[in-house]
This record gives sequence, C-alpha cells and structure tokens, in this order.
Amino acid sequence: MRSLLLYLHVASAVALTGELLFASLWLRSALARGGGSSIVRYTLATMAWTSKSIAFPAILVNLITGLALLHFAGIEIEHAKWVIVSLVLYVVLTGIWHGMLIPLRKRMQKLVEAAPAAGYGAEVREDSAEFMGLAKRWISVSGAAIALLFVILLLMVWKPSF
Repeated sequence: MRSLLLYLHVASAVALTGELLFASLWLRSALARGGGSSIVRYTLATMAWTSKSIAFPAILVNLITGLALLHFAGIEIEHAKWVIVSLVLYVVLTGIWHGMLIPLRKRMQKLVEAAPAAGYGAEVREDSAEFMGLAKRWISVSGAAIALLFVILLLMVWKPSF
C-alpha cells in the first residue's frame, strides 16, 4: 500500500510540475512566434484543458496521498515542521494557481476571443498592450509558482529539522 501511495504522490507531483512548466513554455512560445490569434487561442485552450484534466486532479491526488503517507508512516505532523511548511506553501501555491493564474488565463482568452467591435481588429488582439501585460504577468506569476513547487520538493526530499 505504501508503495502505491508513494508512486501516486510522486507521479502527481511530476504531473503538476510538468503542467505548470509546459503551460508557461507554451505561452512564451506563442508570444515569441507572433503567429496570430489562432496560435494564441490554441495555446490558451490547451492551457485550460491541461489545467482541468491534469493539474486539478494532480493537486487532489498529491494532497491526499501525501497525508496518507504521513498517516501510514506514523509521522506526527506537529513534530515534522518541514511538513507544516510544505503544507503552508502548498496552500499558497494553490491560491496563486486558482486565484491568479486561472483568472489571468481566462482574461487573456476573453480578450483574444472578443469581437472586433471590442476595440481590436481580428489579428491584433494578442499584440495589444492589454494582452501582453496579462501574458507577461501570467508568465511571472507562473515562475513564482514553479519556484514554490521546487521549494516544496526540496523540503520533501531533504526533510530538515528546524
């Protein structure tokens, strides 16, 4: 049972990290290519799909299996400060993801899909200052989220006693 839980815990952490890392790379690539609304729309739709189908389940599986591993290992959470710090960072990460990254992506998607009457021509929406500002903010925030993931990973492996 422990081996299965550990496998699911590590696999969900890999999926979560990979989804966020690749979403950031996809958005950077779409912006660098300047390929028009179709590339940006595809990128944003892919980001939305992977967030729902990979990241969200990975967050749940990771949290549940991590808590189960603590239980089966007999680790008392109050004596494992690295777990407490990791859980706090995990809550912060989830807040960043659902409170900032998803709303920013939705705003970018809404802007790109807006009718030309909204003030932008069909092929210049993704080049607008508004869109670029949202995209740059998304990339910056995702960088901070990725850094948090790696700090949590460090704590899980190192298990410092502070």
